[in-house]
Amino acid sequence: AKLTWGMRLDNVQMVLEKEGVAARIEKSGIVWNNSIFGTEATTKFHFGKDSGTLQLIDVSFENPTPSLCDTLLSHFTAVLGKTFVQSTKEQKVAFMTLNMELTSWKIKGTALVVTLVKHGGEIFHAGFSMFPTNI
Repeated sequence: AKLTWGMRLDNVQMVLEKEGVAARIEKSGIVWNNSIFGTEATTKFHFGKDSGTLQLIDVSFENPTPSLCDTLLSHFTAVLGKTFVQSTKEQKVAFMTLNMELTSWKIKGTALVVTLVKHGGEIFHAGFSMFPTNI
């Protein structure tokens, strides 16, 4: 069995259990602490408030490095192709300006967005999200 958009929480939980994934249910959905590309990550499965169906998968890395950022972009480019949209935004937060780099792909009814948040040479956040494009 595999995950598909529109699955209900209990079905997603069943697929994860069959794959041997030790996930827990929280108010926000299903949370799974795992390792991706050798880096500790938290994967969250979010469900629609009204529909109760899978709407978003969000992955956030614990201690992102420049190497991880390069790996994310090269991996998804190799797997999903070179047709992507890239944008950069600056956001002022308290006493500093953060640079947000967004790289997104759309393929077979799913969007995937890699988000990197940096200040100078420091990486504050690295992660990616997947969601259906037909909502």
